[in-house]
Amino acid sequence: MFRCIRGHTVFVEPLRPGAVVVDLGANRGEFSRQMEAIFDARCYVVESNPILAARLEQDGAYTVWKCAVAGSERSVSFHLANNNEASSILELTERSVHSGGVRETVEVEAKTLETLLAEIGCRCVDLVKMDIEGAEVEVLRTVPTSVLRRIGQITAEFHAHEEFGFDIRQGVEEVIDRISRCGFIVLDFSYGTRRDVLFVNRARHRVARVREMLWRFRTNPPRWLHAGWNAMHASLRNRLRGLLNRATGIDRSS
Repeated sequence: MFRCIRGHTVFVEPLRPGAVVVDLGANRGEFSRQMEAIFDARCYVVESNPILAARLEQDGAYTVWKCAVAGSERSVSFHLANNNEASSILELTERSVHSGGVRETVEVEAKTLETLLAEIGCRCVDLVKMDIEGAEVEVLRTVPTSVLRRIGQITAEFHAHEEFGFDIRQGVEEVIDRISRCGFIVLDFSYGTRRDVLFVNRARHRVARVREMLWRFRTNPPRWLHAGWNAMHASLRNRLRGLLNRATGIDRSS
């Protein structure tokens, strides 16, 4: 029912052959390659690092948008990190230990998610994967509700942990609340760190209330349960985990 692809959990049931996937922050394209191989998805990739974008374009496997994603159309400073998975339009400081330091800063074009989807030309998108190093808050705060409702699911890595150095924790919680109010089921597969959050559009995917409650319980259990869970013998914990996995379709080992 759920599957983890390159650190991003997706809702498998609705992903039919030809499903439209928009990969924001494609990096080297590994996520899109796996989505194509596993689900026969039709992937559109967006990458703001000019070097990586050029390689993706040269590869010729996908249509590539060589731009950043932001809350408005503009030219932005893009900070190329020594760790190329950590480059960002947000400022990288000495607290951004994940980045390994800034190698170079370049100017790139930024587009909104609304503009990107219009250029792709698909009225509805089955999946948006978002891994854009802190810019996800600006994008999700500003994207029109009418655009959100055309997306079946969004799998996002939020960069609120202190190792990223962005000071966006409150903004992350605000946009998660906003997406929830727009009619999406919110499932955090990273146990509160917000590194692997899945939003499932209720209007596009009818989910029984009981099923949704089980999903929420499995991904965001009540606090009182943690102490009891950790106190259990490992064999009992594993047995209960198996029962929960079968009941919810969620397997954290994937």
